[in-house]
Amino acid sequence: VYDEFRDWSVEQAKAIAKEERVSEDVAVRQVLRKLENGEGIMRLTKVRQVLGSGKVPGTVEWIHKFMDGSLTVRHADGHKGPVSDDPTRRKLILFVHHQEPRRLLIEHPELQQYGILTILPGQEQSGESIQQHKRLFQSDDRHRLIICSMAAREGHTLTAAKDVYLHEIPFVPSWVVQMAGRCWARLSEDFEPHEATVHYAVTDKTEDTRLLQMNRIKKATFNAVIDGEGQDDSIKEIREEDIETLVRAFALGSKQIGVAA
Repeated sequence: VYDEFRDWSVEQAKAIAKEERVSEDVAVRQVLRKLENGEGIMRLTKVRQVLGSGKVPGTVEWIHKFMDGSLTVRHADGHKGPVSDDPTRRKLILFVHHQEPRRLLIEHPELQQYGILTILPGQEQSGESIQQHKRLFQSDDRHRLIICSMAAREGHTLTAAKDVYLHEIPFVPSWVVQMAGRCWARLSEDFEPHEATVHYAVTDKTEDTRLLQMNRIKKATFNAVIDGEGQDDSIKEIREEDIETLVRAFALGSKQIGVAA
């Protein structure tokens, strides 16, 4: 993927140079300089795009299990059992960031049976269409799956669902909380207040694994520094002297802080 992206970038630079009648050598040098300067970000973005598309078959299989009630989940009372144990868990909110995996999921023939609805960015879907899709998700049992961009993590009420599925892992834990918040029944005439269960699509030994661990560390650090809360049992406890070091670094305006996992 890395090599293909570099070669593609060079070919794009040559094509643009030819079209604009400028030096190909200069254009190629510029794009290679940009690749070198932003290599980490550009490489990560491309890898995440490829990973998001590669996970589509696994996500489709998972959705089938959820929809037919055979998936084992943790219920509100704490016990683990099939989704079918709770007849109110029949709808799913799915978040996906990149356009290509989003398109593959929306257009996937096996998922059409669940009455796919969407909440997409402005250039992809009108505000009127979004409102209509939200109403259908809330009121029509024929529509059980709504596929959302990451931008839909705020400002939308989708309380007909109790489950949120993250096809791609975000960079910050607060986004996860916001996504889960779409299905919390806070002030709803139609649904009793309920918990939200978040399901993560994680491909082992990829950027998914690193992002998930990074989110855990960020959450534990924020809780310790801002709220003084306890640490997540899944990571090493942050010591009091570590917290003091972090606070001092923040106060001095440090832009880069290392946290040992």
